[in-house]
Order: sequence, then structure tokens, then C-alpha cells
Amino acid sequence: MGKIAHKKVFITASVPTQCEYASSPQYAGGLNRVLAENGIPPVKSCLELFSWADRKFVPSCYELEPFEGKDVVFCGAWKHAAPVCPQPRNKILVYMGNGTISQRKMLKEILSAFSDSNDSVYIAGTGLERKTFSNIQIAPHFDFQALLPQALLFIHHGGQNSMVDGFIYGVPQLICPGKVFERKYNANSIVKAGAGIELPYQKFTGKQIKAAFQEIISSPRYQENTVKLGAVLTSMGGTSKIIEELLLCRAGSV
Repeated sequence: MGKIAHKKVFITASVPTQCEYASSPQYAGGLNRVLAENGIPPVKSCLELFSWADRKFVPSCYELEPFEGKDVVFCGAWKHAAPVCPQPRNKILVYMGNGTISQRKMLKEILSAFSDSNDSVYIAGTGLERKTFSNIQIAPHFDFQALLPQALLFIHHGGQNSMVDGFIYGVPQLICPGKVFERKYNANSIVKAGAGIELPYQKFTGKQIKAAFQEIISSPRYQENTVKLGAVLTSMGGTSKIIEELLLCRAGSV
């Protein structure tokens, strides 16, 4: 619509939204009919629309999403972690969202992995019944912003928000992205950064989860790399960087 109306367009972008990463030309038929009606040449993929934007704001950093372009603006995390007071890290946080791993499977394997742990485990998920099993608490929702400063591991599905939260609070991550391509990319980025471990959904078992946890807590490099990237993400301006770019565009400076 922006192109049709000859208006500037600003979007959020990521590597998985680039044609070079993933595209499905077979789904472009309906879009091309609309484009033809408005005198716009056809596209090979719906993802080409992202390339038309005047500015692409990336809520990440180059180290995690390395792609180029004069219209690409990395702005890092859109929120900042609350000041963290020195305190023991003795919590394991779990949030798998909606995806390949069912809530039932997730509960079974997490209980198997950590029911005998000395650490406190918090499992959040839509529709979960509030329960407590010794060191394990289950609920539809927890205030993870309050818990993350005390966490030594964050187990999640690879969503962008979860990934960034882990980084800005310096928490190593165990990711099971399942079959979702964007989450798989995020998981791969975390592994490449040395900030966590990816667990294929076929290996989401109590035994494998516990083994990955032991590897992460036994090697300081996971937290060191996490803290390093968290500092990068929080130094890039966030929403202030976006506002700055918008004002520059409005003034015609860029």
C-alpha cells in the first residue's frame, strides 16, 4: 500500500524475512494479481515486498543477523533490563510457547530432567494449570523480567523476544525451535555465538535436557558470550534509534 500511495515505508526486518533465506514462489499468485491491478511489476516471492521498504529496522545486531544494505538499521534490544543486583543464580526458566513440542511433552521431560535438582524451576505456558512439585512451579504466566536476573538457564522455543531477553539478562539458553524456520535461525545464531545449545525436537528428552544443562553450567564461556552480546544489544539505541531515523527521514536528511 505504501508503494501504491507513494509513501515512505518503514518496517522491522530480520534475516529469515529475506528472499535469500526463505521464499515460496508458489504463494505469490494472489499478490501478483493485486500488483498487476496497480501497475506494479510481479514478484517471485512475497518476501520481495520487504526489500521495497525505505528503512528496515532490525531489533538485533549484526553478530546475530548479518545482512547488509544502506537501508538496514540495527537498533538492538527494544527494552533494557532492569538493574541487576548481585544475587545467586539458582533458577531455571522454561517457556516453549506454541510449536512442535506439546505442553504435555514439555512438562513430562522438564519434570524428568529437574525433579531432583537443587535449583528452582519455573515453567510457564498458556493453559497450564498452576501447580507446585517440590522445586518446580508451573503456571500460565510468571514475571520472567523479575526472575531472569536470578536465572542460570533459559529453556525456550527460539522466539525473538525470548532470545533477546536471555541476552540482556546474561542468561545462557537451551533452545528447541522445532520445525519453525525463524526459530531455527535464532537457535543457530545463539549456538554460533557460543551463548547456548540447540536441542532438536526429536531429542527433547529429560536425559538430553539435563546433559545440555550440565554442559552449559560447567563452562563459563556460555555466560561470558551471553553477557557480551547482551551488552551489544543494549548499546544500540533501541526505540530511540528508530525515532532518530524517522526524524531524519522526515527532515529529508537521509
